[in-house]
Amino acid sequence: MLKKLFKSFLDYRRYLNHSTKSDIIFFSEGIQHWTHLKFLVMSLIKEYKVSFITLNLNDLGLKLKHKNYSSFFFFNLFILNLFFQNNNSKYLITSLPDLGKLYFKKYNNNCKFIYIFHSLASSHTQYFKDSFDNFDIILCSGPHHFSEIRKSEDIYNNKRKILYKYGYPRLEEISKSKYKMKINNNKKYILIAPSWGENSITNICLEEIVENLIFNNYTVIFRPHNMSLIKNKKTIKNLLKQYFNNNAFIFDNSNSSFESLLKADLMVTDWGSTGSDFCLGLEKPVIYVDTPAKIRNKEYEHISKTAFEFEIRKQIGTIINLNNLSNLSTLIDQILKNHDKNDFLEKKNDFLNNYVYNYLSSENEGIKIMKQIMQ
Repeated sequence: MLKKLFKSFLDYRRYLNHSTKSDIIFFSEGIQHWTHLKFLVMSLIKEYKVSFITLNLNDLGLKLKHKNYSSFFFFNLFILNLFFQNNNSKYLITSLPDLGKLYFKKYNNNCKFIYIFHSLASSHTQYFKDSFDNFDIILCSGPHHFSEIRKSEDIYNNKRKILYKYGYPRLEEISKSKYKMKINNNKKYILIAPSWGENSITNICLEEIVENLIFNNYTVIFRPHNMSLIKNKKTIKNLLKQYFNNNAFIFDNSNSSFESLLKADLMVTDWGSTGSDFCLGLEKPVIYVDTPAKIRNKEYEHISKTAFEFEIRKQIGTIINLNNLSNLSTLIDQILKNHDKNDFLEKKNDFLNNYVYNYLSSENEGIKIMKQIMQ
């Protein structure tokens, strides 16, 4: 704690030094955000001076070294409030929603706050009704984001934001990595990657799923959501205690999910966005446990009765009822045996055409968009 506080104060002093200031600031709340911000960061530092601020000491954004790049770790609310109150940058780019709440506030009206989606999940279901109201500019991952935000503005008479057709470079990165995949001839690995919250797998049926899979000779990789490591410590601790010495159980809490994604033959999830990354990026099957839908906006049907996360479950994934979990291994056997890659690829391409902008070219599109914004 003291070490973090000391570094945080030192970094804030360094930030106040004019030689490290820049017009472009990236703001990250945790290690998962670098996964989505890094593409624009890497493009911009080739031509512009960029600052990166994070609340997590393990953030990979702190490790990048470049002559046009400065990174800072801000730990406590006092320093965060000082930063936002004295922010003189022209552009603040983030994948953290809910601008205007807690410490995350806009004091400088001359600074354009830019939001980048950190998943393909719909904006009117997985987020609160007002999560995007205070942003000036939003880089949309797909047509559904564009139409959902515009409809929300019309219904609630919110200010008109500038929307750009950006894309989802994270998916492209995953797709390119599929050529590194190893074929598992002897073992079959099942990745359990839940979302977090009251109705997640972690809270409802995690132990039952793990027990079922290991009993039926599958090797389980359990990768909890970052928030579950905070909110579900007791559940995870008990699971690790039970399977700590079991060779058929792997616990993954690393900064990057790549190794687990590449190793797994199939994923079991609930409403997490990782499922869409896995099946669309790596063309591997996903089973969605039918836990209660994760809906933060209770008025979502005013915008649309459908959502990205509803459609991918129905069109590409396989849904299993909570009451049918005893048959999970049988279902996995059938899916792995009958997985038709050609049919899957056709469904994937249809889905990408309908839900993702600039697939395979979003990084180039991102720098074009930023230059347009800055002009």
